Amino acid sequence: MSLFQKEDLKIYKRTIRLGLPIIGQELVNSAVNLIDTIMIGKLGNNEVNAVGAGNEIFFLFALMVFGVVSGSSAYMGQFWGKKDVKNLHKTMGLSVIFSYVAVLIFIIPSQLIPEKLIGFYLKDPAVIELGASYLRISSLTFLCIAISSTLNGSLKAIGQTKLPMYTTGIALTINATLNFVFIFVLRMGVVVAAIA
Repeated sequence: MSLFQKEDLKIYKRTIRLGLPIIGQELVNSAVNLIDTIMIGKLGNNEVNAVGAGNEIFFLFALMVFGVVSGSSAYMGQFWGKKDVKNLHKTMGLSVIFSYVAVLIFIIPSQLIPEKLIGFYLKDPAVIELGASYLRISSLTFLCIAISSTLNGSLKAIGQTKLPMYTTGIALTINATLNFVFIFVLRMGVVVAAIA
């Protein structure tokens, strides 16, 4: 085997070693979201529509944070490769600041005018009220999501992909379990599912 082929094999093995936990994290995330949707679907159409509209706002927030984290992770990976820890820390700090800006952009209207936000997606007043209640509670998690996304992105940028997979798996398992307990065992409805 030539030197070039040995280097290619090393790169391939490293890519697999680092990529599998990221793939696992996304699979767990998708599976839990599917389970959540099925559980909420058992409550009825109004509940599904209300949660769906609330999750549209969450999706926009998550998209903004994803953009911040992805951009900063590219730089953090480069700084890590050059062993420039000082600039890596600066970039991570900027990522946290911009993620907090995203939190403010979304949490303030979600707390003050959730009915108007849900009204962009729905017209039925009863469903809007249910969706607004869900959004008001679920938006309180935006700060935690921004922090965890930034930390996960930073860890992935420096090649530590297993810890984000484990923490995401644990968090999403807790979420699915609490959703099951609140929705089916305690029969507390959609609003309490937002707490989970």
